[in-house]
Amino acid sequence: MTDNVLRPVCTGATDAQALRPAPADDHDGVMMTLNYTGRSVLMPNDVCEALLRYAQALADSQSSDVVSVPVIAEGGALVAAEFLVGPASQLYAVPAADGADDQGNGEAVAELDRRGRLLRPSAVITPAERTDPALNFDLDG
Repeated sequence: MTDNVLRPVCTGATDAQALRPAPADDHDGVMMTLNYTGRSVLMPNDVCEALLRYAQALADSQSSDVVSVPVIAEGGALVAAEFLVGPASQLYAVPAADGADDQGNGEAVAELDRRGRLLRPSAVITPAERTDPALNFDLDG
């Protein structure tokens, strides 16, 4: 992929697909530039991909949240930045031009993925019907 070609990052995946880990891509190992509200910020690839997955889950559930994720400051240090993410968020990411090494943060990725899973409906498991008559109590008399 060339740097001047944009590709969609949210493709309208089904609920089951939305929070699967992103497949290995040709920009693994590089920093990403996340564009948000007319500005951009440099962040580790794994954090950027997790933030985009979470943003999609929030949009699907018509919810919003404030999240704190690591970004790269001008001096190269990791600092925390807070983002308000919701259905109206317009985010897109491209590989950073400088090709710096990815300084991923597994804790931030795990937290974003955990929050995303909480937005998905869970299956309700009901106990199986009891077939043993000794276990079927008649509470009406």
